[in-house]
Amino acid sequence: MKRAAVTVFSLLLSALLPFGACAATVSGSVIPSVVIEDGQVKIDAEITGYYAESGTEIFLFRCDSENEKPEIPLSAATAAKSVSFSVPFDFSDRGNFGAGYQLGVRTDSGYEAISGIRHIANISDFALNTGAYPPSYTKKGLEIADITDAQRLGVGHTTVNVYLDLLIADDGIPFFRNGETIFINRDVLSRLDGRMKSLTLAGINVYMNVLPSKGSEGSPPSDNARTLSSVLSFLTERYTAQSMKYGFCGSFIIGHELNAGCEGYVRNTEYVRVCGEWLRECYVAAVSAYSGARVYVSVSNRWHSPTLPDAYGGLGAREFLDGLAVTAPDIPFGIAVCAYPSDPATTDFLTDRLADESDDAQFVTVKNLSVMCEHFPGRRIVVSEFGIGGSGNGQAEQFLSAYDIVSRLDAVETLIWHRHVDNAGEDLKFGLYTSGPSGNAKEAKPLAEAFGSAGVDVFRPEISTRRGTDNKSLVIDFVLSANDFYPSDNSKYLVCNDGYMRIASSYAGPIGFFGAGKTFDASLFDGAGTMSVSLRVTGEGNLTAAVLLSAGGRLLEADAQVSNGEWTTLTFDVREFLAGIGDCAVYLKLWARNDEGSGDMFLDVRGISFDSRSGVLPVVMGIVICAALATAAATAAALLAKKRKKGRKNGT
Repeated sequence: MKRAAVTVFSLLLSALLPFGACAATVSGSVIPSVVIEDGQVKIDAEITGYYAESGTEIFLFRCDSENEKPEIPLSAATAAKSVSFSVPFDFSDRGNFGAGYQLGVRTDSGYEAISGIRHIANISDFALNTGAYPPSYTKKGLEIADITDAQRLGVGHTTVNVYLDLLIADDGIPFFRNGETIFINRDVLSRLDGRMKSLTLAGINVYMNVLPSKGSEGSPPSDNARTLSSVLSFLTERYTAQSMKYGFCGSFIIGHELNAGCEGYVRNTEYVRVCGEWLRECYVAAVSAYSGARVYVSVSNRWHSPTLPDAYGGLGAREFLDGLAVTAPDIPFGIAVCAYPSDPATTDFLTDRLADESDDAQFVTVKNLSVMCEHFPGRRIVVSEFGIGGSGNGQAEQFLSAYDIVSRLDAVETLIWHRHVDNAGEDLKFGLYTSGPSGNAKEAKPLAEAFGSAGVDVFRPEISTRRGTDNKSLVIDFVLSANDFYPSDNSKYLVCNDGYMRIASSYAGPIGFFGAGKTFDASLFDGAGTMSVSLRVTGEGNLTAAVLLSAGGRLLEADAQVSNGEWTTLTFDVREFLAGIGDCAVYLKLWARNDEGSGDMFLDVRGISFDSRSGVLPVVMGIVICAALATAAATAAALLAKKRKKGRKNGT
């Protein structure tokens, strides 16, 4: 069925494509290769049929779109079976990486295309940023309301929405691409920077969902493709820079349920062609900025079109994605699917009869997600939205069943649960927590505990507390600076003075911690048996201080009750946690809260130190000291011998 669907859709598209593309079929001429080498675009062409034997002059054109008529040739050559062209490439505008090239001949009325369009193949070789894509150790994702709680739950993935109409301004940060300058709203960008930085420091992978405007997420993309690609280029450059100054994001979801947005188009195939051009613009923008960029197309859970055309106002995801694969065969796009049950109000997605294990199923949900994996082998798949409503154990069991299905599908990168906290205005209560009057989390559901234990190894070691600060040598102190620690959600500010780091809180709600965090290289923890943190919490009510470590799909959470305003040292064993993380980055968070949900509190941190119960660190230090003493003794003996020898020569 899959091959038949692709073939039928290909024939429909061929019938609707402009004359230039159809002429390629008549002449048989093709461009098998377009690459950039030594500052030149090198194009290899194969001419067949009449033109190969006629000695006709063949022209090369830049045509970025199939509906663009060849007008001004870039170069010319006499026809032969094999023809090569070489033209300069303008690197000053990175929008040129999306250039397409086409062959044509002269006619009485101008020029006529004799080949299809071929685009530059090696764009990623010239990407501005080339770092490795960070690994992920869990498929657990969540639409996050509170980053600190998400990290405590072991969340590995999330989505962040970016709206073009909010990000683009009449004046702001200028960015040149596609022959024009756009301006980025400084205030909107600043808030986005803070969000991205906090998520990155929490070890959470971000899928940035780029949308036309707030409130019209499913709008057709035809009117803003160039603007979107310019914005996407700016965002990719910013959030994949090696410094990670603003955090990291290398994955971008384009639109929202695009297969449902084709109403108003005369032909579905025309809509797919427009979306294919839009997708190409976005892919080129992302990959020319970051060599490891990933671009996904958003589709709904409607998998196969019903018998009656436009019965629900859109294409099935299968037909839509098949069409994209034909219109943009060289774009390795991924798929982001909103894989809700066919009835969003259901409390048991496994009994959904409209989501059967067939390629002709009406819906694709988490239940039959394998259908999508089999139909599109080799493509990355993200469940960008999924949720089951409820408040009891049934909801928790449904999540565990869904997560088990996704965990066994290699092509699926993550299951992003919708949502963190119930929306007070919705009847469907998908959240991990109930919602209070202000929209903050009120009470944990059974789902919260099930969610937190899935997909990660959790360690909760015994913790000892003692009054005062640690007198041992500190691995990290705050005498001179805050050591690049970054404030978390629910923190007003972070300062460093009088030899300690101070974090001030804002109201966080009943589940909310506040504090600061930082990412460390695993080598910092080499040989550590216990970890000690010297801190002080000032506030009202029952006060809790906590330390969280996250690395390689493992979480360590150590928390203890502390006395108001009193310096305390927390000590706990880290050996079991460290044993399985290898050389992964370690995400450290220092947190505090009270039983009223924080507010007007301070967390002061004096320093962090390590010790080894097994004696590894003291032995190592002893070896280092002994070696140093031995070296010093040998050096002193050599100097003394040299001095005595010189003295004998001088008769003294």
